[in-house]
Amino acid sequence: MICKNCGIQVPENGNFCPVCGNAMMEKPSYPINYSGTADATPAVNPQPVYAAVSPLQAPSIEQQPTSQNKGFLKNKKAMVITSVSLLLVVLIAIIVPLAPHNAKRAKYDEAAILMENGDYASAKVLFAELESFEDAPAMTEYCQNTDDYQTAQQALDNGDYEKARAAFLALGGFEDASAQAAYCENAIAYEQAIELLSQERYMDATAAFVRLGDFRDAAHQATHCSNMAVYLQAEELLGAADYLAAKDLYYELPADSFPEAAEKYAFCANKEKYATAEKYYAEGAYYDAYLAFKELGSFDDASQRMSACAQPFPSTGELYHNQDYKSSALSLTIIPPKSDGSRNYIKIYTDGDVLVSCIAIEQGGRAKISLPQGSYRIKNAYSYGDWFGETDMFGDAGYYLALKNGVGDNELFSLKRNYTYTLTLRSEQNTSGDTVNSEKENRRDF
Repeated sequence: MICKNCGIQVPENGNFCPVCGNAMMEKPSYPINYSGTADATPAVNPQPVYAAVSPLQAPSIEQQPTSQNKGFLKNKKAMVITSVSLLLVVLIAIIVPLAPHNAKRAKYDEAAILMENGDYASAKVLFAELESFEDAPAMTEYCQNTDDYQTAQQALDNGDYEKARAAFLALGGFEDASAQAAYCENAIAYEQAIELLSQERYMDATAAFVRLGDFRDAAHQATHCSNMAVYLQAEELLGAADYLAAKDLYYELPADSFPEAAEKYAFCANKEKYATAEKYYAEGAYYDAYLAFKELGSFDDASQRMSACAQPFPSTGELYHNQDYKSSALSLTIIPPKSDGSRNYIKIYTDGDVLVSCIAIEQGGRAKISLPQGSYRIKNAYSYGDWFGETDMFGDAGYYLALKNGVGDNELFSLKRNYTYTLTLRSEQNTSGDTVNSEKENRRDF
């Protein structure tokens, strides 16, 4: 059946609509009379015959529910109202809490978008408003730290290392804040070292750059400052005429960075050699002084000082005689070659190497001395050049000979009392007497 009120399908045996509670039309009950035969037909109450009328004029039939049906209908309506009310309560219980949750979710998503776009300051404000919603407190802290990190990074980029260092230190272990704080500390120390360098406090600057290790070009700057300190120290020593110490410091300096150091090193070296030459001269080592001045070339007045090292050759005669061997028991005349133009210097030693006499013989001259009886060694130096005194004699340009007795081929000459002896040096002609040979000797052993 179809409910006339709400149009819903109602079971055939249903008396009321289960939805709206409308009473369904009851089937008419007809009385049945039985005549005792199968063919009997029931009597039908005659129905009123209506004249043909239009639908608007057709009479309506109103179905009135019984009292029992009215009670059932009231209960049914009550049940529907209760069900709807319970449904509404449930819906309200579900919807009302969801409303603020959805609002917070929307704000959270908005804050997340701001954070993704790099607007951490605005995102932080929204996360903070969400209070304990999900991980909003952690996100608030993250945005705060990120915002502070960006502020610190901006200060770092602007070269404000003090501000940046403080900001990074406040961030603690956030991302690489500790490393950035350490970088700022190094940058501050680097600027301080540069300031020391600009003040020419090279030793302090060197120490400061060394502490920075491999930060930026600190190692290069440390080397530069160290070299500058050495250079200034060398300059002070040069001004104080301490050429030896200054020379050593100039030698340490790299030529590419200090091209003048090589020239000053050479100057100090020459000054050192000059001083050594003067020392030799003062000590009477004229030949050593001569060589030292000669090595200096055109430096200062070295060439003039070199010429001054040559000494006047002594007058012919005995320059020295050991008083322990003073005697006229015998005489010895020494005759150099007359034609070779040489100057001669003779030393006579005892067989125990005690110096007895020193004799100088100018070109073409001869000398005579007196000696006690004994055995002697005789040495002859000669040259055609300069004389540098009895210590260096003729220098390395001279000839130094140890005379040898031709009879025994040894260095000892036995001279007897009351004899007169003549020693002819380097004779090219046959002379009477014993042959005298010679062998070369080192000047310093003469």
